[in-house]
Amino acid sequence: MSARRTPAGQSQPWWRRYGWVIGAAAGVATAVLLAPNAAELEDALSCLASAWNQWRLLVSSTNEYVTEISLARDVLGIRASATDGATGDTIGAGEQFRRFLFDQPYSPDGARAWPAIRFGTTLNRSNSLFSTLVCNDRIKTIEVKLMGEELEGTRAEVQILADGSSKLRACAASAQEEALISWNLRPEGQLAPAVITAGIGAYDADAAANQSLLDYAVSQDTLIVALPDGASSPANRGLEPTQIDDIVLRITHTGVAVGSATAAFEPTCN
Repeated sequence: MSARRTPAGQSQPWWRRYGWVIGAAAGVATAVLLAPNAAELEDALSCLASAWNQWRLLVSSTNEYVTEISLARDVLGIRASATDGATGDTIGAGEQFRRFLFDQPYSPDGARAWPAIRFGTTLNRSNSLFSTLVCNDRIKTIEVKLMGEELEGTRAEVQILADGSSKLRACAASAQEEALISWNLRPEGQLAPAVITAGIGAYDADAAANQSLLDYAVSQDTLIVALPDGASSPANRGLEPTQIDDIVLRITHTGVAVGSATAAFEPTCN
């Protein structure tokens, strides 16, 4: 739960949806702020510590996870060479990926066209890219590497755009049931951009993991992974997209175990 952004397009504001937590916490905070002397302040602080421990027992502390996604293998299902149904020719895995890469280019302004892959991520139990046992699952950082035996150089630049229309798995759900809530951080139709330094053949160890999509849900209706031209991204002046065999994303994300919330959180400080 983040207090820094107000998710747009939800049936009610986030502070009302989580009001049972905030209301209880506000009562404890009031006891601290209104303590008339040192002794009562110490009692209030002790109560606050007790409330925090109660919350930790009720909902486990947030954990960090790492998921690596190969656009070729995990998104497009490319795992080996295939036969062209029209010509009978054998098509390598890299060529299959490039056909998708150039099929639906992304245009940032209606004039330029960048090679791109468009896809969505879901929380469906049958085909999710992320664990179905984690709730409140949101992005922390994203790293990218470009794969291709003929690629030259050590780094390039990739743009990832998220439409912001997404869902989170509710923490009150059990491991056997599905309970999803909307988590929209952008107005509909407005893309959230991230410009990421991509390593060639390996993640760039000299570049910090990108946080542009911090707190966005791992489940996104639409993600666009685009390769800007050299005029837009000087790092791409020597990049040859026709030699790219795969694009791999390493997403660090945070969440808690599904089913952690099993009771009401109602601390009091008298």
